[in-house]
Amino acid sequence: MLITAQQSQLRLALFTENPETPLDSNLDWKEVKEKYKNSSNTSEQYLSTCEQLKSIRQDLTVQAIRNEFTVMTYETHARIALEQCDYLEFNQCQIQLKQLYQEGIAGHYAEFLAYNILYLIYTNSISAALKLLINIPEDLADDPAVQHALACRAHVSAGDYHALFKLYTKTPNMGIYLFDAFAFPERKKAMKAMMSAYRPVIAVQFVKEVLSFEDENEW
Repeated sequence: MLITAQQSQLRLALFTENPETPLDSNLDWKEVKEKYKNSSNTSEQYLSTCEQLKSIRQDLTVQAIRNEFTVMTYETHARIALEQCDYLEFNQCQIQLKQLYQEGIAGHYAEFLAYNILYLIYTNSISAALKLLINIPEDLADDPAVQHALACRAHVSAGDYHALFKLYTKTPNMGIYLFDAFAFPERKKAMKAMMSAYRPVIAVQFVKEVLSFEDENEW
């Protein structure tokens, strides 16, 4: 194990007693993140990392610590979960992050708002998406990542696969992991439309370019 529960509790206690101390000197999640980054990123290593981060999160919950430390712990866990396409764990983290951001605690709000929009495309949660859209804070609406995610949603809703996949290679931050999650069904619908429009023959290179395939072996 990289850290013990006792070590985590001690560090968290030191942080709460000395809030003016720089955060970097107390962040267990940084140790976990570095260990994960330097590993082979196997499923076993991910599960170990996930359990360690859950342990830190539990310490934070038990001690009722809700500050930038808490936000960074959840953000780190969410990003690692995204990298492993663990969308269930990612969603659990982003639900907590949404509450923390709304409490005014600083973090990467725009980045995770964009992820939330992309996640709702993936889960096809129409009502949740509409609720989210009408509650986007004005100061985040013009953020490039948020604008990109909103454009993706608009193109999916309109069935405009050509415009949608033009955005694929422009996906900021770690949004590509979520884009990939809904890319397959969207490509499937696009292929059906293209075969109908361009039959009996359609060029492989054309399909590759329009749907942002890296190579023709992907389809």
